[in-house]
Amino acid sequence: MFSNYLLSIGRLSILDRFLMFNDYANIEPINYRINQIKEAFDIFISKPIFGVGLGNYLLYSDKTASNSLLYLKYKQIYQEAKNPHNIFLSLLSETGIFGFTVFLILLFYFVKLDISILKEKDLFNKSMVVSFWSLFLYAFFNPTINISYNILFWYIRFILVKDNLKPPYSLHKRKA
Repeated sequence: MFSNYLLSIGRLSILDRFLMFNDYANIEPINYRINQIKEAFDIFISKPIFGVGLGNYLLYSDKTASNSLLYLKYKQIYQEAKNPHNIFLSLLSETGIFGFTVFLILLFYFVKLDISILKEKDLFNKSMVVSFWSLFLYAFFNPTINISYNILFWYIRFILVKDNLKPPYSLHKRKA
């Protein structure tokens, strides 16, 4: 009985999901995500330089829903559902080319730093690198507006960067 519970999610079993016995349940989420991708790109095209502002994706994607009382009650759930489910598209639509470029520069810095960390023997930092990039891969297919996701994402990054920062140079000259 418990195994049947584990093999089913709602009305759709996991086996049906993989074997596509239920075409609507498998195709509809894909169509929805494709529409979200198109919508995010349209929002980016409307304001390409600086975007619509962090956290304003929903305001530009569906203006009628953001004024309803139902939206106010279930705001977090609605925002996660209407999110483009891709960190790059989300950033591109909300921050435009400027913010997206800054993020890419930061990302390349992280890649360079993480390669050097992976060459070291410190297993803790190596595990933090794997954790960070796992969260980053998660962000390719899932909304990243959840505060707990963002705290964990940037906290792991802080742990990795803090040990590798070079101390600032002193403004005072040393006495010989």
